[in-house]
Amino acid sequence: MVGTLIAAIALGTAMAQSPSPATKSTKTAESKPIAVQETTAGPPELNRQPLPTSVAVTTSADKPIHVRSDVTKDWMDKVTWIFTALLVLIGGAGVYAAVRTLRAIERQANLMEQQATEARTSSAQQMRDVEASIAEATRASKTMEGIAESMASNVESVKESVVINREIADRQKLATELQSRAYLSVFFNSATFQDANHVFEVQAVMRNHGNTPAYDVSFKAAAQIVPVPLPDDFSFPLPEEAAGASVSLMAPGTTKLLTRHVSTRVPDDQVDAIKLGNPPRGLAMWGVIKYRDAFKEARQIRFAFHVYWIPWIAGMDKDRNGNPLEPRIMSADTAHHNDAD
Repeated sequence: MVGTLIAAIALGTAMAQSPSPATKSTKTAESKPIAVQETTAGPPELNRQPLPTSVAVTTSADKPIHVRSDVTKDWMDKVTWIFTALLVLIGGAGVYAAVRTLRAIERQANLMEQQATEARTSSAQQMRDVEASIAEATRASKTMEGIAESMASNVESVKESVVINREIADRQKLATELQSRAYLSVFFNSATFQDANHVFEVQAVMRNHGNTPAYDVSFKAAAQIVPVPLPDDFSFPLPEEAAGASVSLMAPGTTKLLTRHVSTRVPDDQVDAIKLGNPPRGLAMWGVIKYRDAFKEARQIRFAFHVYWIPWIAGMDKDRNGNPLEPRIMSADTAHHNDAD
């Protein structure tokens, strides 16, 4: 459509620029000037009247040419004016459209610039927010690290407290057990030396010194004539028979007597030496006691001691009534086989 209008405008412009037929008639083929003579004459004021209907034109051949004086502008001039007006309108419309387009482009450019500015501002704000978040996260991380260290320290303190409390509880439990448990002990009581009616015999006392009963009490013991001094590798043999193997309960403060005698008689001429406990031989007693305390802990006692008689000094072996005094009987623990748990 626009191309058609432009072509029509160009055609009208070209036709408007071509010479009219009236101007072409002013020259002849021989290029001789012609003389035009008006047939009317009169004063100057009559020139305002309309032109006569004809004008006599005389050429060089003296042949008049009649030209109409009422000839108007050609239709092509009108077309030229119309197309020129259309061209002006179209140009104005194009300019208006171009101005609007430029304004729209300018608004779009301003909008894009505003959006870019807002985007830059938003990006910068987001960057600042991200940096602030990172800084806050870093501070939070350091804070959490400090909290973790404090918690680790607290955990270590709690562990130490638990260990200390456990040790205290164990000590209190141990102290309670030590104060409350049964304690059995064995000590020498009396002895009989060999004579015509007796063999060497030893009697010991077993006592519960604790504050609770001793359960499942059993014992084995023996009395023998042993070498003096007693060898370090002496095995303290116990009888295989079940004598004294009964199981019983001993309440706190109760006692039991353990009596054992040697298995054979010794030569009579050795009795006095054995009674004194001097080398090479003497009398001894040993044994093992097993029981269970109130806390169900298994306990054991091993004991061993020498027995000997101390004679009175001459002149002091009689009482006030003159009766002879019995020799004093003593005991001494051996270097081994005396322990308890």
